[in-house]
Amino acid sequence: MNLDDLKEQFLEQLNAYKERIQDTPVYNQIKERYDDLPPRNQKLVLISGILLVSYIVLSIPFGSLGEASNKIEKYESTKSTLASLRKVSDQLSAIPNPPAAPASSSLSNSIKSMILSEGVSEEQILSAQTFSEENTGQFNSVPKAAEITGVRLSLKKLNIKQITSLLYKAQRQARPAKITHLKMSPEGSEAGFFNLNFEIRGFNLPAEEAPQEEPRGSRRSRRRK
Repeated sequence: MNLDDLKEQFLEQLNAYKERIQDTPVYNQIKERYDDLPPRNQKLVLISGILLVSYIVLSIPFGSLGEASNKIEKYESTKSTLASLRKVSDQLSAIPNPPAAPASSSLSNSIKSMILSEGVSEEQILSAQTFSEENTGQFNSVPKAAEITGVRLSLKKLNIKQITSLLYKAQRQARPAKITHLKMSPEGSEAGFFNLNFEIRGFNLPAEEAPQEEPRGSRRSRRRK
């Protein structure tokens, strides 16, 4: 079937619909009212009808065009968001893992040596105990899987200058561990001296376990063969 046949078939169907419409009472009433109108009003009605039909015909493609434009904008917005998320993910992946906290035993020895080098005597060091515990939620910013290790120190009869110097050097030396549970109380025998208690805590995440290889005689390895 060529183009001429299609055109002829379309015109035949159009004429058939036209005849059906002309046979309806509504069409006859409208035609009678239209014929009774003055020529000027007939032109206005005809122009209005043409404009209405043109609007209906043109509104369909323009509506589809607007919908397509909205979909394109939504696609571009989603694409931009995904690109931003991927960029952030790449930046996070490039950040090196934080250094591991020093072992509690070596940390205790190094901090104790630093304290003695500051002119504090052995008698002033009441205790220097190492500890290891689980994170039970007392540190909200630390993952619960983190292992907490550190040293708990108790000193007596220190002046303000010694306390300031010791805490500053202890924090630098113990990095990335942190000083926590700091407490000061007046030393009863002499004014201007204080007792000092604090902890140095390190937080380490457990190493990720490597995936275990299946034994050579397993069913999956047999299937792959």
